[in-house]
Amino acid sequence: MGFKKPWRDYSPKPFSSAEWLAGDKIERGRMMRDMFRNPKMDIRSRDAAIKTLGEPDIKKTIENKEVWFYRIDFGIPDAMDLTAISFDEKGRGSSGYAHGGTMSMGEKESDLK
Repeated sequence: MGFKKPWRDYSPKPFSSAEWLAGDKIERGRMMRDMFRNPKMDIRSRDAAIKTLGEPDIKKTIENKEVWFYRIDFGIPDAMDLTAISFDEKGRGSSGYAHGGTMSMGEKESDLK
């Protein structure tokens, strides 16, 4: 992880739920830049998020919100390797997550507590 595999394409590409669900963390990393501004990414609820992104790789409760993390790989050493979706107390989804007074779209798995 964190080093580009010369036989893989790491160039950005548009978000596609079908490709996200079928892809690995490298394919997911390629879609990361487009996914949060793409209207095809439906995360308005837990059910919608599962249909769009599948089951998360990691679930955590952070600052009283349920946060789902999905593994990504940009092929860059020490880069963020997780993208986050948060759900409020009513189950409404949003991109990223809040922690320590800041908002973040990604995280390093090694930094999760």
